[in-house]
Amino acid sequence: MLNNYNYTNIKILKGLEVVRKCPGMYIGEVENGNGLHHMVFEIIDNSVDEIIINKCDKIIVTIHNDNSISIQDNGKGIPTNIHKKKKISIAEILMTILHTGSKFNNKKKKKKWEGGGGGGDSNKSIINFVHIVFL
Repeated sequence: MLNNYNYTNIKILKGLEVVRKCPGMYIGEVENGNGLHHMVFEIIDNSVDEIIINKCDKIIVTIHNDNSISIQDNGKGIPTNIHKKKKISIAEILMTILHTGSKFNNKKKKKKWEGGGGGGDSNKSIINFVHIVFL
């Protein structure tokens, strides 16, 4: 048997392509609904983090008739200004680029609630539609 394994067999996935090709790495089982639950819990976890640091005191989770889910909180929100280096809104960066956030090196923000740690990363390329409302 001839071994044809070489550099052409190696794929380099970048950005959200990794999540699209291997969603189980980010959300777990995709066939039985557990992945959907994980995605919802990751967003709720972000709201719980806000409660823990006293920036929020209300979380509302709604399952709509069309099976879509809304998650609202009264926390500090997501910045909408333009990122100086990327030249796009910070909200767009947070929703479309993996491993972005404000809590990586902030020692003041101690997490007591432990989700998967990926926050919205697990959702960024798997969901069909996201609608963000800033109040």
